[in-house]
Amino acid sequence: MAPSPTNLAYSWNKELAYRNGEVILGESSLVFRLPIMIAPAMNLHRHAYNSRGVEYYSEDPILSGYIGSAVVQGAQSKGVLVNVKHLAFNDQEINRSGIATFMSEQKAREMELRNFQQAFEANGKPASFESDDAKKNTYTQGALGVMTSYNRIGAVASSANAAVMVNILRDEWGFTGYNVTDFTSVSPHAAPKESVLAGTSAFCGFGNQGVKYWDAATLSKDRDMLLAIKQNMHYSLWAIANSNAMNGVNSSTHTENVMTWWRAVYLGVIAASGVVTLIGLAGYTTTRIRPARNAANGPTAASK
Repeated sequence: MAPSPTNLAYSWNKELAYRNGEVILGESSLVFRLPIMIAPAMNLHRHAYNSRGVEYYSEDPILSGYIGSAVVQGAQSKGVLVNVKHLAFNDQEINRSGIATFMSEQKAREMELRNFQQAFEANGKPASFESDDAKKNTYTQGALGVMTSYNRIGAVASSANAAVMVNILRDEWGFTGYNVTDFTSVSPHAAPKESVLAGTSAFCGFGNQGVKYWDAATLSKDRDMLLAIKQNMHYSLWAIANSNAMNGVNSSTHTENVMTWWRAVYLGVIAASGVVTLIGLAGYTTTRIRPARNAANGPTAASK
């Protein structure tokens, strides 16, 4: 049983945090063949009413930053493409979608940005690792992935906030990896065009939700967007190339998809269940809703 992130942080033990990243994220990634893990969560404990606080390390940016950085390094030692989340200022869970979080730049840098910075710059290497040859290749690169937050930073969606996502994350901290939104998909809430221009390389979620200009014909006429998409694809591919998604894969690898009999049966059962469900709904409508509607309308002329 893994300790909660809060208990892990209050151990004040970076070696233990590194081991936690190796086992909980690293080994799970290899066992389940999931190269991308949406973790660790590194926001600060700002108040007791944030129900996601159990996922975060502490209220202190140095403690949280060094413990989170150690977890990232342990996970990446197994080839995990981590998504450190939620950048940034996810102070509450209820109504967090689109809420505007305001602060001074001093507060932002001294608190939560300072916390995340440790993970993206690979800071906090334990002294015990310096004399351990097995750990000489650790803390050589920061986190390879990040997930942005639902809340706005000021009045701007976090994924579209160039001040944080470009000026600080990429230019100051040197981040060159995979940047994904929280579960927004391509929706107006995520400000998709502005997000891509601010370095967002993927949108978590399903499909295009009402963004009319999000098609190949329109995007092909926008030079700035095309250049941004090209750069963001480069970031994503670079991060994936440095993850365990490439285990056993090289330039001579040939991939062939095979439909096994059990998978065909599984898909068939899903399709059949869907058909049965639709038939059941139609039958329910016919036998229950329609008679009730007729009764509400009173007797027909024939019955009179």
